Amino acid sequence: MTAEISLPVHVRVGAGPELQLGTITLGAAGHTVHSHELRTELAAFHRAVADALDHPPQDDQEVNDAAA
Repeated sequence: MTAEISLPVHVRVGAGPELQLGTITLGAAGHTVHSHELRTELAAFHRAVADALDHPPQDDQEVNDAAA
């Protein structure tokens, strides 16, 4: 049976609070996570985040004082 490991992915900008963007789940055959698999999944996760930032939903609303 293959175990699964879930790794939360967080981001923090400047001194602001950390926000969890999502989770990466990896299979751990023999209780081992291979670094190549982790890098591949992490790269795909970041590409999806970049795509979401480049193409926000139609109903996305900008907040002028969000940092306040």
